Amino acid sequence: MKTKITYLLSPQTIFSRFPIASRILTTILEREKRFDVQYPSGLALITYAKGMKKLKEEYYPILDSLDTSYGAYARMWCGERFPIFYSFTGIYDKEILEAIPTEIVFFTAYTVLDFRLVKVMLEDNRKVLMGGTSCMVYKPYQIRDFLVQMGTDKDLVDKNLVIVNGYADLTTDLYSIFEKWEDTEITENKLSTIWDCYEDSFLEHLSIYKSMFFAGLGGILSTGCWWKKCKFCTWLYLPTVNFTEGVPTDKIVNHFKILSEKYQSMDVDFCDNYMMDTSYNRELFKKLSDEGFRIKVFTGVLSSKNEKYLNFINETKIHKICLGLEGSNDFSLNYLNKGYGKKEIDEMVEAYKKHLNRSTRTSFMTIVDVPVGAETKPEAISQIRQHYDYLLNMKEDLDREGFATVFALHPLRHLPGTNLIDGEFIKHATPEQMNSDTLIGLFGMYEYLSEKLGIDLSAIRNAQCLNDPIVRYLKNGEIMNSDMHYVDREVLKKIGHM
Repeated sequence: MKTKITYLLSPQTIFSRFPIASRILTTILEREKRFDVQYPSGLALITYAKGMKKLKEEYYPILDSLDTSYGAYARMWCGERFPIFYSFTGIYDKEILEAIPTEIVFFTAYTVLDFRLVKVMLEDNRKVLMGGTSCMVYKPYQIRDFLVQMGTDKDLVDKNLVIVNGYADLTTDLYSIFEKWEDTEITENKLSTIWDCYEDSFLEHLSIYKSMFFAGLGGILSTGCWWKKCKFCTWLYLPTVNFTEGVPTDKIVNHFKILSEKYQSMDVDFCDNYMMDTSYNRELFKKLSDEGFRIKVFTGVLSSKNEKYLNFINETKIHKICLGLEGSNDFSLNYLNKGYGKKEIDEMVEAYKKHLNRSTRTSFMTIVDVPVGAETKPEAISQIRQHYDYLLNMKEDLDREGFATVFALHPLRHLPGTNLIDGEFIKHATPEQMNSDTLIGLFGMYEYLSEKLGIDLSAIRNAQCLNDPIVRYLKNGEIMNSDMHYVDREVLKKIGHM
């Protein structure tokens, strides 16, 4: 008799790309004949669509009426992230549970925030077998501790949860892991088999998905960060893995050709932390470009100011490069431990202008509310405004040169396991500081939306262990609230394409 299970993917991956994990897990589960698998893949689409409808019909008019920089920033942020935030408030918990038809759930967790949904499933007496990126970032005992801190009964956490650490491939025996029902680390792999994974429950809803998102085919060649020092990042905990070892480039090209027919997409989004200039990657990307694929990769400031690296981008006809700029103030960049300063950013921009093909799209991600090294509040406000003026000047400079340049502003957040909170410039918020006038970063955004839109944050506040509310301070000990209380609204709108 087959064991009935439900495979559920983190809703956070819904808007980014046709997810890699979904393809791999669906293919594995479809080949495992001892499981009878249900795929409520339309669930994430339904909740996302409902969230967007609520945003457009009820909340955009309110945000548009706010003649403040914070209001403009909130509207920009909501345009991409609101449905995920809205789901995180627990608004769809009942609907999600009703859509899961089985007692046993296999769940792929994308970030630490997904652990709240695990709590919801456990409290509904579901048995959860969980894997995914977050299960490699955090140890099983840490995850269990998060769940207990959020109020989950310890007996449920101990008996009804299995945490799987590692990458699954076509040689992974998920049924044996399920039968043992104990935390498991996958140590034996044949990772080359991920290029034989083509099944995906998303395909059932492809027309709906493509009507809502511009999404590329997710791909990954390697994991692991060469730098591993950024204070805010958890990716440094991921193992260094090469998914292309022993795999001919033609096999990977054929993989994406098959996917492009299934998904009706010619965009390939590689998720590698930094795409390196190697002979293998050069050969692969040239072949993909010759087939008509549009390739997106992530890179960094230091490599992007290098002429040889930019020639690699040009020669392989990479369509879009994305990188985390994070800031333009030397103190802020040093605080985050980025390994470069404003001088290197300026050199990168000049290198783009001299060497990069104008057909290459450029996307920069920068963090809002990083610490500043000012002695006084007026000096801090001046530095903050200079930073956003710098971003706008950089964008306009590259636009004049013929580049299509996009900036994304992401609120600072403190995730468990990072050392962002130093007790001097960034501290945990006290109960009295839980408001958008004082908080910075992601929790400050949550509180702002709650205050302006009347959204209940009870579930999010109960999950503070997953995303600490934080407050920023100056050298003199004075609280320095969010950038968005000081940056010029028109400057912000021009940076963010409003």
